[in-house]
Order: sequence, then structure tokens, then C-alpha cells
Amino acid sequence: MPAPADPPGLRLDAVVAWLTANGVPLTAPVMPTLLPGGRSNVTYRLVDATGASVVLRRPPLGNVLPTAHDMAREHRVLTGLHRAGFPVPAPLALCADPDVTGAPFLAMEFVDGRIVATATGAGALTEADRSATSAALVGALADLHRIDVEAAGLADLGRPEGYLPRQL
Repeated sequence: MPAPADPPGLRLDAVVAWLTANGVPLTAPVMPTLLPGGRSNVTYRLVDATGASVVLRRPPLGNVLPTAHDMAREHRVLTGLHRAGFPVPAPLALCADPDVTGAPFLAMEFVDGRIVATATGAGALTEADRSATSAALVGALADLHRIDVEAAGLADLGRPEGYLPRQL
């Protein structure tokens, strides 16, 4: 089987070699899929020959502001939320070396589930599914606000002092 073509922004062979060397083994061939609908970072699903899946995120292609799309910050937040028991994908690895695929990236576990990204998709849900999804969203937001940011290692992440005046 021929090797799959690299999707934009992903040097597949280099990424697979880096992931495997850093504790995220993937069995060739690895098939990449660019996941649609992202509004910030570019997201790929990598599926290996055994059917194992890994999600890889990297900053958008093109010019990126130095403080925007910080993969280390995203990895840190995922790690803290995961440690606190919040339902986020488990972070697997962080690559800070832009030489591997053109930008820093992070890898996380793939979590299968329903994605409702459009009004049409939402309209296709049954009434029971809409009710359950809404309740789950509210419950997840309440759980998120109950997280002890100190215990999660996230207390120094932002600047909480003066938050409201900055927003106004």
C-alpha cells in the first residue's frame, strides 16, 4: 500500500517517528485525516495499522502571533483538567520542536463521540437527544467550575486579578 500523502501542515513520517520515540507508538502505515470544523488550531486524526487513533493539534498554517496558539499552554490545561478528573482527552505528548512538522504540536487520545457543529446538525437531534445533550453541557460546565485550580496545577495560568475591569 502506498504511503498516504501528507495533509497540509503535517510531515507525517517525522511526526510518527517523533511520537513513537516519545512514548506514543504507532504502527505503519498511519493514515492522517484533517478534522474539519476547528476554529483555532489545526487538528488531525492519525489512525495506525492496528486501528489505534491519536489526535494531533498544531497552530494554524501561516503567520501566528507569538502568544497565540500556544501548544504548551494547551497541553498544560489538558493535563491539569485530566488530572482533576474532568472529561477531556488524555494528553499524550508535547513536541516543542518546530523542526518536526513546522510548528510545536501536541498529541492526545482520540475520544469518539457526537459532534454538533452546525444548526443543521443540532436540528437533526431528537428531542430526547437535545435534552440529554443540553443537560450534559450544563453539568460539564458546573463540574468545570468546581475544579480546584490549585490541585490541577493551573492556578498561575491566567491573571485573575482585575479580570472584570479588563473585560469591560
